[in-house]
Amino acid sequence: MGEQDLVYDRVKSLDIGQHRIYCPSCHGRRKKHNQHQKELAVNVDSENIKYYCHHCGINGGLNKNPITTKQTITKEKVKEIMREINLENYKHTEDTVKFLESRKIDTDVIDKYSIGNVYSFQGRKRNGVGFPYLDEKNNVTAIKWRSADTDKLFSMEGNCNTFFNINSIVDEKSLIVCEGEIDALTWMSILKDKEGIGVVSVPNGASNKLSEKIKTEQEDTKYKYVWSAREKLNSIDEIIFSGDSDEQGKNLLEELARRIGRAKCWLVDLSPYKDANECLQKEGKDFLIERLQQRKPYPVSGLYRAVDIRSKVDELYTEGKPTGYDIHSAVPLQIATKQMTVVTGLPSSGKSNFVDDCCVYLAQTYGLKICYASFEKPMAEHLTQLATHISGKVFFDTEGAEKITEEELDASMDFINDHFVFQDFSGGRSNKIEDILDIASASVMWGAKILVIDPYNWIETDDGGNISEVVSNILTKVQNWAVSNDTHVFFVAHPSKLQDRTRVPEGMEIANSMSWFAKTDNGITIHRDEDRNPLCKIWKVRWSWLGSPQTIYLSHNPITGCFASKHTEKVDWSFADDFMEI
Repeated sequence: MGEQDLVYDRVKSLDIGQHRIYCPSCHGRRKKHNQHQKELAVNVDSENIKYYCHHCGINGGLNKNPITTKQTITKEKVKEIMREINLENYKHTEDTVKFLESRKIDTDVIDKYSIGNVYSFQGRKRNGVGFPYLDEKNNVTAIKWRSADTDKLFSMEGNCNTFFNINSIVDEKSLIVCEGEIDALTWMSILKDKEGIGVVSVPNGASNKLSEKIKTEQEDTKYKYVWSAREKLNSIDEIIFSGDSDEQGKNLLEELARRIGRAKCWLVDLSPYKDANECLQKEGKDFLIERLQQRKPYPVSGLYRAVDIRSKVDELYTEGKPTGYDIHSAVPLQIATKQMTVVTGLPSSGKSNFVDDCCVYLAQTYGLKICYASFEKPMAEHLTQLATHISGKVFFDTEGAEKITEEELDASMDFINDHFVFQDFSGGRSNKIEDILDIASASVMWGAKILVIDPYNWIETDDGGNISEVVSNILTKVQNWAVSNDTHVFFVAHPSKLQDRTRVPEGMEIANSMSWFAKTDNGITIHRDEDRNPLCKIWKVRWSWLGSPQTIYLSHNPITGCFASKHTEKVDWSFADDFMEI
């Protein structure tokens, strides 16, 4: 069976309209992940069937009469024929007019900017509303069809690759850009008596996600309609976005602002409604006119006015100051996500043990999950230390200490498995901060809320450059990562060599850069005094409601490595005995 016979066998029963079906020539050979794509575009009218495969390129035309009369048409001819659209074939039905009138669209706008007919959507005939796309000479180049019902099915006749109604924009100084044609007809019904304001709609809806970069005009096929209208858009003083309030609608507005230029873009706030037509149905024309008058400049990325974040301020006022997680049962400090805590201390002071103790406490108390990038601890040995912190018992046989039982070890390992993941550096993997954060991002998908980097001096840096600037750049990357991933980072760093070891080193004494003090949110030093008593000095707290700088004496179990509150001496109340008798 030849190519045309295969195609004819597939398309002969299709109704009038435009369809997408599997290509009988190439679909079976396509890769598995493309098997769901329907490659063959088919246009059926009263006399002819035209087809074109967007994958293998087969194309042609067939008469709807017996197969013996079929004819071959070139690829270019197919595209030309598919653009030949005669609006006389389409007239509004009573049902299609009622559908648009139920949306509060004015009758004269319905007649001027839309058509209707019984149309085929996905092989099923139903009432459809069509929106003709016209060129500068008012020739119809395409029609976008929408089912006149709640199913909201779409079909396209020809290629809708311009703004809807862009042909009518001549010397307007303001232009409302909508996400759909019905929203465009909504604004046309409201503004038909106002001069200087035009209305258009994008042809292909919103995006699921933002593009990573702006493509060239030749590559940017999805937004071809923006490039083709560039001269008109450049001549307009203000572009007013009236898009949907969902995430896809916001993505579309951002894509358009990138290409048009934010400086001339404005935004209509339609909340609490989804779009302009819903506003019209529920509130009426005056509501939309008022919102249009209250339009505000489209926010420049990273630049906001007070009004843009007023809702967050109101939330803080109503709910009170934000709180975080207690860092440890013995330390009066809370930590929050999107922050960094630097922990320092002299060698053998117990700073890594303290961080382990904090992480176990956070996991046990709040169920938080932790990702470790610990360079000095092989993973198996690190697990034994964490099991000790969890159980409060030693892992190895130790004189005078209770060893963890097998049952307790099993329970501890299960807990670690549920709450901790570990980056492995034993195979010579890169220690660059970018690679550490990249792996940590995968742990965030698993649910990690804490990242521990221990210690800084193992991080690989590029040779050359000012070491202070290198440290500053690393800390900036870590903080930006914490903010974008809604996590908290513990960063362990060694202090510079101190002449007086009785001094408690703080952020300004950490090696290589004063940025350790300037850029961290919280700063902690674990230290031993002259009598080897452990203390925790909090030398910086960025937000006062989470804690305050102070020094806390701790008790420390040198066998298990666990920290606890310092036990105070028992008060002797015997002096009060004389007052007991009256």
